[in-house]
Parts: sequence; structure tokens; C-alpha cells
Amino acid sequence: MNFDPSLVKQRGYGEYTPIPLSSLPPLFLAYAADPSDSGRIHAPIKQRWLAGDQEVVKAMNNIANLADEGLALATSRPYSSAPSPTSVAHAWAELFTRNFNSRRALFGDPSLGKDNIRMIEIARECGASAKFPGSGGAVVGIVDVEGMIAAGKLGSVATDASLSGATEVLRKAYHKEGYVFIRLSPHEGNRN
Repeated sequence: MNFDPSLVKQRGYGEYTPIPLSSLPPLFLAYAADPSDSGRIHAPIKQRWLAGDQEVVKAMNNIANLADEGLALATSRPYSSAPSPTSVAHAWAELFTRNFNSRRALFGDPSLGKDNIRMIEIARECGASAKFPGSGGAVVGIVDVEGMIAAGKLGSVATDASLSGATEVLRKAYHKEGYVFIRLSPHEGNRN
């Protein structure tokens, strides 16, 4: 999504570039079944943005650049046709990690909420990566077989079975702490 002010002023909306689902790595969603602490995600950031606060502008530009990197990765190295899909998933995981780190630095832990942060930590402890898909209350993550092997959570060789094994490691880790875990199976919907 590109919310260039001139586009929004001219058309009333930004530029939306769809990413083919076959380009994406294996994804998961985790969320708190009882989201009692979803944080105060937007806190004063919107007001700081509107006031032109350079720290906020720089952080938002950084997050936008990460989205551009994701689009470039989806275009240049589609997961479904990659000779080494686990390395593509790992590259996505690195982008997700950088996205969350930027967001955490900008908003601060009190605004993010302990459950949101814990869901990110669980992914990282497993060798995977996650970020917020929106304002909080849930995380979307990458089933990063390469990262999970490096973290010692899977065997030392990536195989077709590694993806199901990695998914199961993540599922158990989230369920153990009372979170809901879902392996996503996106499909191309009607875009009309």
C-alpha cells in the first residue's frame, strides 16, 4: 500500500499492489483467545505523524521501505518456484523481524501490550519470525524452517517433512501458553 499524499488527495485513496499468493512463504496466525491486553497500539503516534515528528516520519518510512523489500522479494524470488524455498522463507522472516523491531522501537512496549510481545517472542524462541498484521491482538508469522533448524528446533536438514514439523513445533509452543495458532492457507479470492 502506498499512501502518497498526492495520490490520496487526487483520488481519495492510495496505490494498492497485490502480491500473488504463490510468491508468499508458509504463514501462520496466532492470537490470544481472550485478548485482555492487546495494548494501546496507536497511542500518540498518529498525532506525532500529523505534527511532522521526524522520529515518527523516519520510522514510518523505514517500515514502508520494508514493504518495498517484501514486494521485491515476492517478485524476484517467488516461494512456490524457488530452487530453495526455505531460503526464501528465511528472507521473509528477516523482513518480519525488522518490521516488528522498528514498530517496537517507535511505539514502546507499554503501547504494544504484553500478549502481543509474548506472541512475537514465542516465534523467535522457535527460530521463526512474526509481526503484527495490523494494530495488534494477533501476529502473522513465517514458518521459517531454516531459522528453526538454526535454533535447534528441527533436524539439521530441510526436507518436505520439515515444514509440517516446523508448523507443529510452533503450534505446540503457542498452545502451551494459551494462544490460538492457525497455519494459514490463503487462496486467491475475487478481487472485484
